[in-house]
Amino acid sequence: MIPILALITCFQIFVLRQRIPSLSCLRIGGVYVMLGLAMFLVGLEKALFPIGRIMATQLSAPSLLAGEGGVAAI
Repeated sequence: MIPILALITCFQIFVLRQRIPSLSCLRIGGVYVMLGLAMFLVGLEKALFPIGRIMATQLSAPSLLAGEGGVAAI
């Protein structure tokens, strides 16, 4: 998030040559964005990543690769 913030700040100051309006509101919004991203990542780790691991182990299981009888089909 810091590189994006730096790019927008530099563009605002050097290209548009304007002050950043309501800096305190932007800081509060940045804190909200950071909290939202943190909660989003926690949700991914709790819900989506375990499902992906389960699917990966099921798809790479020898019984799935070999078929019903356990002998690999050629």
